This record gives sequence, C-alpha cells and structure tokens, in this order.
Amino acid sequence: MKFLRPLLTILVMAGIIFVIYQVFILPFMPKVAPYRVAHMIDADSLLVYDGKALKKVQLIGVDAPELTGPQKGHQCYDKEALAEASKIFAKDRGIWLEEDTASGDKDIHGRDLRYVKLPDGKLYNKELLQQGIAKESNPQDAKYKLRDDFLNTQKDATDKELGIWDEQGCAGIF
Repeated sequence: MKFLRPLLTILVMAGIIFVIYQVFILPFMPKVAPYRVAHMIDADSLLVYDGKALKKVQLIGVDAPELTGPQKGHQCYDKEALAEASKIFAKDRGIWLEEDTASGDKDIHGRDLRYVKLPDGKLYNKELLQQGIAKESNPQDAKYKLRDDFLNTQKDATDKELGIWDEQGCAGIF
C-alpha cells in the first residue's frame, strides 16, 4: 500500500502534463511530418526518409550547382556547394517538409517540391541563398509564397560576392 500513493501521484502528474501538452503545445507545433535526410544528392536535392520509405525532394525556389560526376563534367562550385550544404546537417539530420500549393506538388522529374525546415527553425532553402550556395530558381514560373524574400536574400549574397557569386569564381554562372 505504501507504493500506491507515489504511483497515483505519478499518474496524476503524467495526466496533467499530457493535458498541458495537448492544449498548449501541440496546437502550435508544425503540421508536417518529421523526416531524416538520408542522402544529399546535391545541395538542392535530398533523399529523405519518413520511417517507412525514401522520397526524393527538390527544394522550392533554389538551384544549386549539380554534382554531375566526371563522365558528364562538373559545374562551377559543385563540390564546394555540397560540402557547405552538408555542414548545415552536421549536427542533426532531422527536418520538416512544407508544401507550397503555388509551386505545385512535384517537379518535372517527379520529385516532391518542398521547403525544408531545420531543427533550429531556419529554412534550409533560404540558408543556401544566404550563404551563396544556390541562386533563386523558378523553372515553372510559379508564384511561390517566398519568392520576393528569396530574391532579396540572393541580392544580399550577390552584393557580398559569397559562394557562387564570387567574381573570381563562378560569378553566378554554373
């Protein structure tokens, strides 16, 4: 009987914590499924795992140099872009994916078009632009919701000649 009181106390506390979580925390959490980055194809193309299957994801609004391989040639800043982008996932490969109905669900290659949110709340798509790893891209000419923000972010990286915008390197051409 002595163990019954502490057990009931623990159950009551667990119930209170559960209610607080359900009422005050859960409604404000992102409504997207957690994924893990299984492989970076290149800086703007990811292979992600949702616990059941692998999915190919193309980032909305950005284009990074493709890591095409020696048989096809290389694009300017391709290896550097992949290395810099990999650093973003060095600590945690957990991500959240977010759709943008204006951009469509899939690209012409059948990959899911998504924004990628990092564990710290930052948007991976925008991080690539900020660091000069990628440039703004809109191949379907869709009016995706963050286009103006992405263009402004790209302008800042261009002005600072970061990454692909370095005049001694790619000058934005890859």
